[in-house]
Amino acid sequence: MVVDGAGGAPLAIANGFERPGAIAAVWPRLQGEYLWLLGQAWAPEAAALNELLTALQENPQATIAAPKLVWNDRTLKGAGTVIWQDGSLWDYGDSDFPGEPEYNYVRPTDGCGVVGWLARRDFCVAHRAEFGVWQSLAYAAADLSLRAHSVRYVPTAVLVGDRAATSVEGSDLGDRPRLATLWAERLAAHCPRQPDTLEQAPRRFAAGRTLLVVDTLVPPYDRESGALRLFRLLNLWQQAGYHIVFLPDYGHEQPPYTQILEDKGIEVLYFTWQQQDPWARLVRRLPILDWAWVCRPELCAKYFPILKRRADLPLVYDTIDLHFLRLQRQWELNGKDPHQRSVWEKMRQLEQRMAAIADLTVAVTAEEKQLLLEELGAKKAAVVPNIHEMDPAPPLPFAQRHGLLFIGGYYHQPNVDAVVWLCTEILPLVWRDRPEIAVTLLGSHPPAAVQDLAGDRVRVPGYLPNVDAYFRESRWFVAPLRYGAGMKGKIGQSLSFRLPVITTPIGAEGLALADGGNCAIATTAADFAACILRLYDDRPTWETYHQHCAEVLAPFQPQAIGDRLHTLLQSLRP
Repeated sequence: MVVDGAGGAPLAIANGFERPGAIAAVWPRLQGEYLWLLGQAWAPEAAALNELLTALQENPQATIAAPKLVWNDRTLKGAGTVIWQDGSLWDYGDSDFPGEPEYNYVRPTDGCGVVGWLARRDFCVAHRAEFGVWQSLAYAAADLSLRAHSVRYVPTAVLVGDRAATSVEGSDLGDRPRLATLWAERLAAHCPRQPDTLEQAPRRFAAGRTLLVVDTLVPPYDRESGALRLFRLLNLWQQAGYHIVFLPDYGHEQPPYTQILEDKGIEVLYFTWQQQDPWARLVRRLPILDWAWVCRPELCAKYFPILKRRADLPLVYDTIDLHFLRLQRQWELNGKDPHQRSVWEKMRQLEQRMAAIADLTVAVTAEEKQLLLEELGAKKAAVVPNIHEMDPAPPLPFAQRHGLLFIGGYYHQPNVDAVVWLCTEILPLVWRDRPEIAVTLLGSHPPAAVQDLAGDRVRVPGYLPNVDAYFRESRWFVAPLRYGAGMKGKIGQSLSFRLPVITTPIGAEGLALADGGNCAIATTAADFAACILRLYDDRPTWETYHQHCAEVLAPFQPQAIGDRLHTLLQSLRP
């Protein structure tokens, strides 16, 4: 049957798959902006139509949205259609388990399949004559797909088919050679039908631009700054036309973050009941990769050996920060225990080995890039910093703001150390003179050491999905970091809201921050407390720092970083 996308009643044509001519004859009489092609034996799941509509409404260039087709025995009929060079068709994933990751991310597809697809009505009506001449509905749909600007596969739109009640066409009725002749020039760019193209064919739209990204988790971008950086890098790669294959070493799906990536069109390689071997998942995709971007030294050590099976595959080691430097600073802060020295020394050796193997090693600050080149023997190094966008909301004036603010993921030990130092050594000095000054400690997973700091003047709300109001209403951002490495995302986040910062030399790394020019920098607890007392009511200084925030973040805007990313990857090509 055909459903009028304006919400009208379904118009039944016939049971099973009707001939294309009979279907197309109905189109001009229907109203609405979209047409939805259904079959009597196919039942849409509740969200199917809404998911298809959303795909077309959010992507004006897409002409047709194709669903996932699943048989009632929970095997896959098709996740979009591949049209081979010879004009033959393949329902991608036919008879496989529909929960496999390759069938569960939004992507372009050659064809829309025989049933369930949603198309713009004007397009269908304009091509009804061409649709009606085919003998096979499968080939009529393939021809219509080739005439479309683009076809988008939407895995969250699911139709379930009754095998017993479905009339499956057993022959192409001569349509295959006709399609091959009619679209010979176009199909020359499609994949030939052969075993080594089964992985490539569904992803051919990004041929030559397929990037593997490996990190511990699917990035929980609203919980930690390193994850936010990676999430924004993924966005920039996608905007530049790269196909992303993301491998979380954790292996399992992570709601809601896995679905968020899949909805954006990123293939996430998580475990399923029939695919639990991370090596097998990766080996299958090795032939289609053009680059591998692996985060953290321990993951490089784990995945570089298998990735090097492709001798021509460029390998990128993203340090996130230099781990040994952070551990060394922690060791120095804690008294240089000789028994703990080996911890950071072993990490330094690991990072040195990975930098020597990688074709490119990425740092987040210029200082760490120099360390990589001068002390760790990196073949090639580059800076890819955190990415920040300025808050579009009009800022509140100084007089309407109050309190101090900190944010940090408390899985990261430097953040725990910072807030304990703040609340036990710095703020008691402040409260002697200004007992009314309160602080909010934002961030996910606060341990007992942080929760125990809560009181009348210290708020510890835990994870919050949206923290914008805190940045817009606070008077000063405080980041008393005593050790760490890399660029501190919390500082950039504060600057993106034009919220002036009081921090330490460690916190200021990687940003063009200057004490007294665009921020305040203090080293000791007494100096930090003195800065808070001096600056809390200093409106002229606050406004000066406030006005400089956008200038400090200018080099870290998405456009500047996106251009750099593309140039870096292209420079690794043979």
